[in-house]
Amino acid sequence: MPLYGVKSVFDIKKDCAKIKTIIDRCLASGDRLITSDYKTLIEAFGITPYKTKANVYDFLLPDMQVSDNETLTRRVLEKMRGMEAMEWHRIIANASVVYSSLEERGIEFFGHIVYPRWSMKTYSGRSKTIGHNIQGSTTGDKIYNPNGFHDDVLIHFDWCAADIRVAAFLSGDELLSEACEHIDPYAYIADHLDPTGNFSRNEAKAALLTSINSMDTSAHIMDALPRLRQWIINCSEVINAGGHLSSMLGRKFRKRNDKKSDWSPFNAQMQGSIAHAMHIVVREIWEEFDDKLLADVHDSIVMACPRDIATIKQTINRVQEIMCWPFKGYIDSNPVFPVKVSIGDKWKEWKEYSTYPKSV
Repeated sequence: MPLYGVKSVFDIKKDCAKIKTIIDRCLASGDRLITSDYKTLIEAFGITPYKTKANVYDFLLPDMQVSDNETLTRRVLEKMRGMEAMEWHRIIANASVVYSSLEERGIEFFGHIVYPRWSMKTYSGRSKTIGHNIQGSTTGDKIYNPNGFHDDVLIHFDWCAADIRVAAFLSGDELLSEACEHIDPYAYIADHLDPTGNFSRNEAKAALLTSINSMDTSAHIMDALPRLRQWIINCSEVINAGGHLSSMLGRKFRKRNDKKSDWSPFNAQMQGSIAHAMHIVVREIWEEFDDKLLADVHDSIVMACPRDIATIKQTINRVQEIMCWPFKGYIDSNPVFPVKVSIGDKWKEWKEYSTYPKSV
């Protein structure tokens, strides 16, 4: 009696070989490839990690609970046919190559090689490590590049107030945008609101972040930021009406039933925009520096660099250039994202080196 729906190992291998051939052909020719969870495909089919960006669009569909493969295939194809390929899908696909490379290389942790798993299947798209949580490593952990040396220095590149810069871009608020032309937007706002110095930089930061994160438009600081206030009000109305909010590159976020906060799309549009920026820069950095890239951690990048002054300066100068303008070529206005650079011998034991760009 034949077993319908069951394939032999030989048939599965043949199917896998066909799929790999199709993918390799698309990558080599530059034809557009639409897929979902491209990182899994890279691992499953041994896809060559091209150093030049591929014309691949990763829709990152959510997992679907179905009873059989035929139904799953049909639903996936229906979902993908109804979606529009956007640039952020391509950014995710090309960043997936970087995270696959990081997984394959691993990280030396207290003398042992560990292999963190990287995922972008989060609500906002921000990357997270599964298994060994390198992003959650604590101060002083002995973390090394397995392809480097134990006396390599760690260079930490940290975006300054990235979320506020995204809020300025999305809201179009004049004062906030003006503040984000400076390294420290909080200090600028504090000086603008009270030139006497009685309103401190930290007070301005706390008031602004509290108002934005809680979507509180009644706070006094909002009186000086009318377009920011109106943007928050508009976002609240869209969420209440069951609509979507969009990131800087057009990724849509709707309220999900499993989210505790009713305002999760509001935060996700900002965090999702930072995710776009991070996916862009990790790909750019990986193309030039390859195994010097250790990890991304929230709003920062960690590099391992030989203990040579010229090499360290060269690395810093190039990486900060990439990170200061992450949306170059993607957004006409090309907003600046200043970067604080620190150096250390151990994880999170950074000593501040400089902040870039030198003038904004």
